[in-house]
Amino acid sequence: MLIPLDPKSKPWWMINSSATFFSFLQSSAMKEGLVQIQIKNDKWGEGEYGVSLRGNAIVIESAMAQVATYLLDPPDKYFVEEERQYSRRVLSKLREQAFDSDILGQFSHSAKVELRDDTVQICAVNQPKNTGKLILSSAFGKQKQEKLDMFVDCCVCFGSFNYDEGIVCREGHFYCGGDDGCLGNMVKAQLQHIQHQKDNSVLCSICQSLISNRLLAAQLPQDIWANLDDTRIDSKVK
Repeated sequence: MLIPLDPKSKPWWMINSSATFFSFLQSSAMKEGLVQIQIKNDKWGEGEYGVSLRGNAIVIESAMAQVATYLLDPPDKYFVEEERQYSRRVLSKLREQAFDSDILGQFSHSAKVELRDDTVQICAVNQPKNTGKLILSSAFGKQKQEKLDMFVDCCVCFGSFNYDEGIVCREGHFYCGGDDGCLGNMVKAQLQHIQHQKDNSVLCSICQSLISNRLLAAQLPQDIWANLDDTRIDSKVK
């Protein structure tokens, strides 16, 4: 008999990522009677994926029920998981990253991410003991470091924006970016002045600190970035 599993599902990931967990499932099935358990994996993408059980017809149903229970709710000894709520905008950003490795970093082979409507759930291998909690802390901490859900006020229009929707100068002044953002308006206002500067720098309009090209390139609309580039080239020619 077969417990079918989606190859993209968390239970399928669990039985393929932890040999000790699969051994635990085998032992659990054996306790119900003479039941053998194996992973059914069609590597060519045809047929079924899942956990196959063979044995005494009298006990196999109870063994299947036991295995299915552990697949849905594994003991903390083998896996730990945590779910946190995020704004839809942050979840959209995370979906753009597409791969678990982008979200989990160095722990991409030891954890699985599930992005839901308004939450992120991460399941981590907990072998050796308690390493799962470290992985969860690191993975969720990575999202905090990227400041995807940190809101700040633009120093020009005073609108509230997510941290990655603009740039921050060295003195902490935030400018909103995008097509209609204050950053683009500030750069356009400085184009004529930039032509006569030796280093062609864009400066914060409040504190006059230099704003790096890396920050500008990430947030300026393409047409304004092109105008800035042309202005710098023209100034060199002159």
